[in-house]
Amino acid sequence: MPIETTIIESENLTFHSASGALTFYEIMYEVKSFYDSDRPTKNVLWDLTEVTNIEITNEQVVEIANYRKRFSGQRSAGKTAIVAANDLYFGLARMFEMHSDLNLAPFDVMVFRNRDEADSWLEGN
Repeated sequence: MPIETTIIESENLTFHSASGALTFYEIMYEVKSFYDSDRPTKNVLWDLTEVTNIEITNEQVVEIANYRKRFSGQRSAGKTAIVAANDLYFGLARMFEMHSDLNLAPFDVMVFRNRDEADSWLEGN
């Protein structure tokens, strides 16, 4: 599986590390699993720096952003950071960020080019 998920309880963080080819269905599976869990963490980090190919359409990015359970209030005041060094993946992640903002997601979404910036933002620095 190209997505490895780790929960870091001490940081109230779910860390998704993706590698290789990544599909919409794999991303949606992780998103649904996260929100179907008993207690989703406040913060989420998606690391896409090892992804070699993303098989996803613009419409599917919007579908993920519109996923209703994201708006259930389980994570109010949380943050989602996405790290994407590749220009195409960065652009797709920014599209997700913009649609989350337009849909008034109850948490912040921010896209970064490197992990250090994402970690700093999640920690509130």
